[in-house]
Amino acid sequence: MHRQLREQVLERDGYLCQDCHKRAQHVHHIMALSKFGKRNKGLAWDEKNMISLCATCHIPNAHTKKSAKRYIAHLKELYGYDYTDHPWCEFSE
Repeated sequence: MHRQLREQVLERDGYLCQDCHKRAQHVHHIMALSKFGKRNKGLAWDEKNMISLCATCHIPNAHTKKSAKRYIAHLKELYGYDYTDHPWCEFSE
């Protein structure tokens, strides 16, 4: 991951895990990189597709459709993100 973007996401989230509110060490792609295809890889690196998590929350819990929906709803509420311009985001509605 690009260091600057990783740091930007951690800073945006106050260096806190957005699940348990402990210190975050990981930045998670909400929609997996594999969902984007070769032509749309740049969209995967959008800040709207990333969330700060601690190692405990990231490894077992973050890679499900249910958690993706929850993370998107959380970022919409917290930062007012609009996902209508993100056609890759099947969970934005």
